[in-house]
Amino acid sequence: MSPIGVPGRPRVVWVRPVSESFPDALQDGAVDLDLEAARIQHAAYVAALADTGAQVVEVAGDDAHPDAVFIEDTVVLLGRTAVCTRPGAPSRRGEVAAVAQALAPWCHVVELGGAAATLDGGDVLRAGRHLLVGCSSRSNEAGVLALTQHAGAAGLDVHPVPVRRGLHLKSAVSLAAEGLALVDADAVDPEAIEAVGIEVIEVDEAMGANVLWLGDRTLVSAAAPRTAEVLRARGLRVETVVYDALHAADGGLTCCSVRLAHPGSWCT
Repeated sequence: MSPIGVPGRPRVVWVRPVSESFPDALQDGAVDLDLEAARIQHAAYVAALADTGAQVVEVAGDDAHPDAVFIEDTVVLLGRTAVCTRPGAPSRRGEVAAVAQALAPWCHVVELGGAAATLDGGDVLRAGRHLLVGCSSRSNEAGVLALTQHAGAAGLDVHPVPVRRGLHLKSAVSLAAEGLALVDADAVDPEAIEAVGIEVIEVDEAMGANVLWLGDRTLVSAAAPRTAEVLRARGLRVETVVYDALHAADGGLTCCSVRLAHPGSWCT
C-alpha cells in the first residue's frame, strides 16, 4: 500500500490558534490556565502535524471564544462532506461558522440539522466504515440521530456509545493504529468498542486514552508515559508531545485539529 493509502494519514489539517481569552475556557476543574504555555505547546503540536506531510491550514483566531483552539468539536468529516455540529455548550456555537468557511474550498459543507440536536466532534470516532458516536454531556440522542442520517448517505454505520465519565467519547477512546483502540474502561464499556471488531487496550493513565493516530505514527501525551511504552512494545512509531497546559482545559490531542484524509482513505 502506498503511503497515501494509509488510513489515518491526513492530507489536510485545520488548526486554530490559542485565543487570548483561553484562560476563560470551559473546564471541569478549577485550575488557572496558562496562556503562554498553551501557545508554546500548541505550536509544537502543529509542527508535529506538519511533519506528516499534511498541508496545515490555520483558521483565523477568535478571542471572543476561549475554547476555539479545540476546533474538532465544530465539525465532523465524512469523506469530503463536512457536517457542521451544534456544540453542546451554548457558549461555543459561535465558533462553527469560521471553521465551516475555512473548510468550504475542500469539502461539501452541510448543517447537522435537528432543532433539538447537540453534537460535539470530540464525540465522533471513525474506524473504517464505522462511526462510534458518544452519548455524552455534550452530544445528545437527537444529535446522534441527525449525524446518522448524514453518515448513511456516506455509507457509514453509526454506533452510539454511552460515555459514563469525562467530556467526550474521545477523552476515553481513541485509535492508536488500525483496528487498535486505547480505552478508559471506567468511562466507556470496552465491549462497545470490541463489538465493531476493534482490539482494545485498557489504559490506566488519565491522558492515555486520547492519542492521535496519524497513519505512520501516533502522537501520545507526555503525561502518559506508560501508554507510550505499551504502544512502542507493539511496534508502533510513537511521538510524545507536552500538552499539559491544554489538558488543563479538558483538551486532548485529537481535539486541536480537523483532519481530512487522502482520497480513498480515512482519518479518525
